[in-house]
Amino acid sequence: MVLTATTCETSCSVTGPLDITWGPGGGVPTFPPGSFFSFTSYERPVGLGDTLAISVSDAAGAVWTSSDTSIATISGDATSAVLRPRRSGYVSIAVQAHGRTLTRMMEVVTTLCGRAEAATPIAPGADIAFDLDAADCRLGYDPSFYEWPQGFDGPLYPTLRAEGRRLVLTDSTLVRVDAAITGANPFLAIMDTTGYSVAMRRNPWSRAFVARLLPPGAYALWVRGEPDRPPTAAQLTLRQVPLCTDSTTTIGNLALGVAVEGTLDAFDCHSDTGLAQEWWRITIPSAGWYRVSIEPTSTANYHPPTVWQRGGDVSALPTYLEAGTERFEASAISDVSYRLRVVACSSATTCP
Repeated sequence: MVLTATTCETSCSVTGPLDITWGPGGGVPTFPPGSFFSFTSYERPVGLGDTLAISVSDAAGAVWTSSDTSIATISGDATSAVLRPRRSGYVSIAVQAHGRTLTRMMEVVTTLCGRAEAATPIAPGADIAFDLDAADCRLGYDPSFYEWPQGFDGPLYPTLRAEGRRLVLTDSTLVRVDAAITGANPFLAIMDTTGYSVAMRRNPWSRAFVARLLPPGAYALWVRGEPDRPPTAAQLTLRQVPLCTDSTTTIGNLALGVAVEGTLDAFDCHSDTGLAQEWWRITIPSAGWYRVSIEPTSTANYHPPTVWQRGGDVSALPTYLEAGTERFEASAISDVSYRLRVVACSSATTCP
């Protein structure tokens, strides 16, 4: 909220979300009855060929205007209007009601990523480099597709530079997509033809990956960078990776008390939820308490692996195991090097 101390004689106007001008002499503001109203729709860009609904609350008799009808026109009723873009650029939309005005700056872009047709189809094994710059499409906010941070007035990042590619699969494939971006904070998403996000991941560092078992069909791959950074170089890599199963995964024997080093990367198997995994089997000599620990071998590993046993997270927790063979899974959301160790304990409280 921006408060501007400006003198007015009989009534005051509002420009911006809630930019208030004060009454005569700078004293108590004079507002007509029922004068408070605000935008209730999200702020986001609109693509050519699309329309955008804009709404306000408590605005009986509202009048909608566009600052440049060559960029976009707007028409509406008491509480809502439809913006129709004509060419790319910025346009100020104003709504007048109760003797005051609200304005919103809107951006018209050539394509919105959610609407755009991605580039030439690519298949697993591709390695593509491109730049994220002002010529790329913009990711607009849609609560059914994305989960952007929220501020008081809506999304904190209503427009984000993005680049899309179309993935076409002729068979069911477990696909891993890696994105590396110069700078930081890559966001990566796989969408189906309806625009539904089947996998997405944001990494606060410079690399991110998603992996999903996808049925045959066409998909859109989207990668975006920071909104407030200069043009950004990106690298997109597609791989077909094996699904973790007893028949397809190499399973080693892990001795009690012995640390075994491993690496979770694109060459290991993956779960259907997108985690890189490595599976181990260990023979438990007798029933009792054991602790399975895992630790990264480098301080550069921001996402240390997690240990799973029978679908449950047992990372560094005392676990009661029966005699026999147990399978443990080391899982991570990024490429990491780690050490895995299993030790026996005399009781749950004495595990090291």
